[in-house]
Amino acid sequence: MDDFPDDAAEFVQQHIEDTGSFLAWIGGEVTEVSRDCAEVRLSFDDHHTNSTEPPTVHGGVTATLVDTVGSLALRPHLQDPFNDQLATINLNVNYLRGGDGDLVARGTVVRAGNSVGVTEITVEQEDTDELLAVGQGAYRLFTDAE
Repeated sequence: MDDFPDDAAEFVQQHIEDTGSFLAWIGGEVTEVSRDCAEVRLSFDDHHTNSTEPPTVHGGVTATLVDTVGSLALRPHLQDPFNDQLATINLNVNYLRGGDGDLVARGTVVRAGNSVGVTEITVEQEDTDELLAVGQGAYRLFTDAE
């Protein structure tokens, strides 16, 4: 799709909230969906943390951001970005340090093929711009024709 709407992030966020997805449940906010990048922000919450002192964001929460933003980055490359489906084939997350603030995950497309897409994802702590995790996702792309 060449002409991706400027309000795509708002549209996707509304869909996530309407469907009660896991990202909505943890409070994730889609801040960008474009041909080049997807971005999700997550405000720090004690419910997202490990029982460490000081509390840090649980790795499962970070992995959720990696998976979600990786799949969102591929949406503009699908035949029907809002209706075609995709499924995670493989997800790799390398944790670099614990986060104790708001997080921002950014995903970019490495390759969007006919049936498989690959993305690279970074997760940073918003107030410090420290890199907390890097990941790569592989996704099976489904079109209406399948």
